[in-house]
Amino acid sequence: MKFLISIVLFSAHLAWAAPKSPCAHVTYENGGYDLCRFANDGSWNVRTYWKNPEGNAFGTLLRFSKSFQKNPSKLVFACNGSASQSDLTPAGLYIEDGKELVPLVQPNTEGLGNIFIRPNGVFFVEKDRADVRTTEEFIALKSKPEFANQSGPMLLVNGEISSRLDPKGTSLKTRNAVCVGDDLVFAISSQALNFYTFATFLKSIGCKNALNLDVTNSSLFVPSLDRRDLWTPVGPIIAVLKAEPTH
Repeated sequence: MKFLISIVLFSAHLAWAAPKSPCAHVTYENGGYDLCRFANDGSWNVRTYWKNPEGNAFGTLLRFSKSFQKNPSKLVFACNGSASQSDLTPAGLYIEDGKELVPLVQPNTEGLGNIFIRPNGVFFVEKDRADVRTTEEFIALKSKPEFANQSGPMLLVNGEISSRLDPKGTSLKTRNAVCVGDDLVFAISSQALNFYTFATFLKSIGCKNALNLDVTNSSLFVPSLDRRDLWTPVGPIIAVLKAEPTH
């Protein structure tokens, strides 16, 4: 069997059976991945962050996590968002609390960096539901999300590996991605790999649309896994919080 599960919380297709934590370490074809799966139904508060109340980029997951010191259990998961510029400004579209703080990189824009590898895409949250779409699809939707972060390249589009990805690609790096299928999933590789190998793994766990987030600065804050990548520079941040109870 290709798929070797490192803990009993996962079935052969990584389906949860009411685990205490939505996150676990798994192995697939001799590679390791930290994986977090969340029901995409509003039962979790999924959002983006960039700057602190003083207007400065958080810059690291350490400083970001400290902003939850009064209620540390509220922060379930955090990771880097897209690549950023040298001043930690997101490389593409960034929306927070419904406000567009960085404009969209148009689909056919040329430039250096993964965001310019087509198709690129947008992770966004609208009406408590997260989604991942190609930039072209996002534009056509005329969506008005509360949160969004553009990145690239797309690794999976409608359940298929992007034709731009080379199975023999020689750029091997630690990578992380966000994807949607039945659930919202975040994954980070434990080893250096190419885009195609990462996409193959994401397809195997049921992802339909998957978006690469970053490479060199891939980092996680997941207390349930005792993983805290605190020092890596980050620009935008994607976080999952415990939802506030409704009365």
